[in-house]
Amino acid sequence: MMAGKNKALFGSIELLLLLWISATVSVHGQLQTGFISIDCGGPVNFRYVDIDTGISYSTDGDHIDTGINRNISSKYAYPNNPNLPQTLSDLRSFPHGDKNCYSLRPADGNASLNLIRASFLYGDYDGLNNPPQFDLYLDASLWVTIKFKNSSDVVTTEIVDLQRPMSSMFVS
Repeated sequence: MMAGKNKALFGSIELLLLLWISATVSVHGQLQTGFISIDCGGPVNFRYVDIDTGISYSTDGDHIDTGINRNISSKYAYPNNPNLPQTLSDLRSFPHGDKNCYSLRPADGNASLNLIRASFLYGDYDGLNNPPQFDLYLDASLWVTIKFKNSSDVVTTEIVDLQRPMSSMFVS
């Protein structure tokens, strides 16, 4: 019964991902070398350096083929929220399918220890004021279930993982 309820819930809710992922290819504390810093849902081929953190971001188009780029509601965006990081102003939603996959490839193509950090903001992007709940998987293993308290809640999670030469992160 619970599995059917969850399946129906996920079939009717647009899932969103990843407002922000930062995956390191090495947990050695190097500056930008070895990092994959993705601004999910941003304009195609857009790259920028965050003025607060100095981190260089690119959009997620090289890491996923599904989903729809969206912007959060102006109610939750700058200038109404002057402390909102640029990475959280847009997102990728997944209105179709049960599982959507991001490919994360280490720069050197070898297995390595990785810090994967993901931040999410629903931001009422769809005008429904109904924050979704969804699961994140690394390859086939459940990582975490993302739950929002409200439309302005920012949820951040991270994990240290031994990443194979070709790993995937799934949203379900």
